[in-house]
Amino acid sequence: MEISSVTLAESLSPEDLRGMLAEHPLVENMDPRHLQMMADIVQRAHFDAGHYLFREGEPAERFYLITKGSVMLEVYNADYGPISIQNLGSGDVMGWSGFIPPHHWRFDAKVCQPTDALVFDTQLLQRMCEVHTDFGYDFMKRVAGLVEQRLNATKEHLQDAYSRPR
Repeated sequence: MEISSVTLAESLSPEDLRGMLAEHPLVENMDPRHLQMMADIVQRAHFDAGHYLFREGEPAERFYLITKGSVMLEVYNADYGPISIQNLGSGDVMGWSGFIPPHHWRFDAKVCQPTDALVFDTQLLQRMCEVHTDFGYDFMKRVAGLVEQRLNATKEHLQDAYSRPR
């Protein structure tokens, strides 16, 4: 499986991109000024099934809002191979690792079905958070909610795995 770089989809007008962004659950009820700031730096991308968007340990340089498709987050275990952690689809987000030192991916992300996403450069988002602190506070509260969801999904997965009789 090869690692996929960002494959830009067909060009959309700034208004169409802003509309796609506004439909994503992450930005629900976001201040319109903040939504516009994000729309100014977003790119639309498509990823084919079978590719890896990123691998654990690599620099986390992108933030993904999935609009269509399916991506499996995995961890690799030398004894068992890839272990599925969570299947992400439309309305989900990947990329909070880019905001937390050491800014490296903590999972592998394998595209299961052709996937469309809105993609941000993490460094640009970080600069926006630092310069526009009202945006940064709102955005990071939303990211913290994502971290909690991912931790809960991992916890449930571990409970399922260890609740089986030995």
